[in-house]
Amino acid sequence: AAGTVNVVSSNYTFPSTGSYSVRACADNNASMVGVITESPPAANESDNCGAWTTITVSAAATAPLISSPTATAITSTGATLGANVTSDGGSAITARGTCWATTLNPTTNCVATTGTTGVFTHARTGLTAGTLYHYRGYATNAIGTTYTADATFTTLTRPNLTASTIAAPVTATVGVARNFTATITNGGQTSTGVVFPNHFQVRNPALVISTISALNTASALAAAGTVNVVSSNYTFPSTGSYSVRACADNNASMVGVITESNEGDNCGAWTTITVSAAATAVANIKANGSDGPINIAYNGLADITWTSTNATSCTVTPPNWTGTSALAGSHNINLISTTIYTISCLPVGPASSDTVTVNVPAQPKNITVIKTGQGTITSSPAGISCGTGCSSQAATFAANINVVFTATPATGRIFTGWVVQGGGSCGGTGTCTVLTDANKTIIANFAVDPNYKEF
Repeated sequence: AAGTVNVVSSNYTFPSTGSYSVRACADNNASMVGVITESPPAANESDNCGAWTTITVSAAATAPLISSPTATAITSTGATLGANVTSDGGSAITARGTCWATTLNPTTNCVATTGTTGVFTHARTGLTAGTLYHYRGYATNAIGTTYTADATFTTLTRPNLTASTIAAPVTATVGVARNFTATITNGGQTSTGVVFPNHFQVRNPALVISTISALNTASALAAAGTVNVVSSNYTFPSTGSYSVRACADNNASMVGVITESNEGDNCGAWTTITVSAAATAVANIKANGSDGPINIAYNGLADITWTSTNATSCTVTPPNWTGTSALAGSHNINLISTTIYTISCLPVGPASSDTVTVNVPAQPKNITVIKTGQGTITSSPAGISCGTGCSSQAATFAANINVVFTATPATGRIFTGWVVQGGGSCGGTGTCTVLTDANKTIIANFAVDPNYKEF
């Protein structure tokens, strides 16, 4: 009496979702027939069953639903992977994340991230550059794990720095400094991120390699980017066939700083540089438009002109006019003596100097004839002709020539002789030859012929 006991039904499976009711009935079998006579009174046999309890029947829990795998922010060594958990399947999500492999439908390299349902992304690292990867998103609950469809992405290639051949010109001159230009290209899919060294090499005819210069790029080089680099000046020591090349991401010790997809193609091909001897100057000088020698009068005008080719400097000289001159020019001067003009230019060579001679006679001399008495004095060459009414006459003759004077007496007169002043002498009454080596005066004397009689 006043006792209780718990009873438990056998298992029951609801066939569908919906609102069901369940109750328990004491002292009743499945046909609602009991075995206990209950009191009070007999009518209480009808309160054996409890009230109906509503049971809401839902669908059974499933594994999560996940879709839409994504891959963004792809680099050479990583990517941001993600997916969308659209349903937890009726059971709490215990993990979600991504998996990757180099084969289809990966279940390895799985890493979880936080959260339950909805879109998620997270960074994945440790990948190899330039590689095709398969990846899937996954979600797990108490029922199981679900994966997205297989998707792929390819990691970017690392930087790949190469140098072009040397830009023209491909000639050089011994002793003349020049530099070289090449183009550095990043053939990879990622930036170098930092500056990097480059250098130029020269290989001489004996195949000995040396460094021209080492220099850094001004900034990092973007994927597919290019930059021109210029060497320092280099002077070839001798003629011959040299070779020059540029090497990207290498210092003078052939050590770089960038991890590349191909470390073996940094240097460009050798470019042959033909080195010739320096061109020597060719000089030319003229006087009055002639290569000379020319002849001009005393104190005459000489127009000196000069030109040059391949010259770096020129000097034009005579003693009365000298100095470093232009590579071409002219000079006008009145000359009173024979002068040799010379032009000398650099670089020295077989035709780097030239001369022209301007011949100038000595200063002309003045010869004065004084006549006493009656007669005529003439000269050869012509210049003096002092006759009737002439007591003296002067003429100018070229220097250092012989002038012959002849005295012809007038009627009833005789020539008595010459007197030469200024150097030289003339004896007798014949002709007088005078050398014009100085200004001179000649006196010719005529007198009455004592034997002359008029009839």
